[in-house]
Amino acid sequence: MNRLRIIINTTNLRKGGALQASSALIEDLKKNKKHEFHIMLSPAMSNFIQKENLPSHMKFYECDYPRKIASSLINKELDDLERKILPDCVFSVFGPTYWKPKSPHIMGFANGLYLFDDLPFYKKMELKSKIWEFIRKHYHRHLLRKYAPQFVVETDLVRARLSKFLKIQKARITVIPNAFHSVFNNEIRDLGLLPKKETNEFRFITVSSFYKHKNLEIINRIIPLLEKESIQCKFILTITKKEFEKHFDYKSPYLLNIGPVDVNQCPYLYHNCDALFLPTLVECFSVSYLEAMKSKIPIITSDYDFSRGICEDAALYFDPFDEIDIFEKIKLVIDTPALRQELVINGESKLKTYPDSSSRTESYIEECQKLLEENKIGDNHHAK
Repeated sequence: MNRLRIIINTTNLRKGGALQASSALIEDLKKNKKHEFHIMLSPAMSNFIQKENLPSHMKFYECDYPRKIASSLINKELDDLERKILPDCVFSVFGPTYWKPKSPHIMGFANGLYLFDDLPFYKKMELKSKIWEFIRKHYHRHLLRKYAPQFVVETDLVRARLSKFLKIQKARITVIPNAFHSVFNNEIRDLGLLPKKETNEFRFITVSSFYKHKNLEIINRIIPLLEKESIQCKFILTITKKEFEKHFDYKSPYLLNIGPVDVNQCPYLYHNCDALFLPTLVECFSVSYLEAMKSKIPIITSDYDFSRGICEDAALYFDPFDEIDIFEKIKLVIDTPALRQELVINGESKLKTYPDSSSRTESYIEECQKLLEENKIGDNHHAK
């Protein structure tokens, strides 16, 4: 493989799992000295990662967020950087990007809100929200089709759905499975973020920003059922203080919010909790599943194709709209150590089918190389 000069574009990323995934990618690129990487950072991404002691093959550029609505494809700041860098290829970690590079461009995609609109989440949405989502979805579909010739997704299910959504051939979409961050391979350090456990307390961890489709508010309907049977458990959340106080009874002994965390704190959290609780309504791929498997804790989550496709027999599933079903599954997990152990063993086995973080990053680079070769062949063909 020839040495490549690649732009990694994260200028459109603002919060959530996209920042964590990009952070994992950047950490892997620090070790990959075979190529030259120029990383365009959004303000949020700039604050999310460490930029000290950079190796010579990497350079960071702090950029503004691109305008979401523009009259043309021009973004002067990014266009000027592209002309200065003269990359072989641009890899945008997640799209849409609101910027069309002149270089060969590969775009990652992981927005399940556009691909799984047949799920109950949409049927229950208010009319105003439905109208807004319809407009946003069709605008972003236009950008996706226009701004990238090649896409990367994380599962076969998403590949099929994206092909249908964009009305493009599956050959333009490559599946590269997700991976947990390499920090999960490090020794666990006591960060002191969590208090000492109470007697017989069972902890459920949910590492997530507050989005409606994450369905975190279902916890409010589960807590009275837990209280009625005096079940000792606690839900650990990682949302902002403002969101926590607005959407939850922040004084409830069943809740503990520690605020937003970075990926370096996640191994500690999983290690000090007893199970992953993920009541999500729409997802392409939540890396929380792999993080739980790596941390050897059981998973209980929503019963949908996207979650079963990732976890298979490594999770216990529930109806995310039915608090009684969720309560019964929570009780089952707490009361049945043998079930927890079975889920953990199944998770360890399932995790072996996924690449590690560095292998995933190498696959991204190989996709850049393939796109360049295809462009070269196409240019030669047109020249004839």
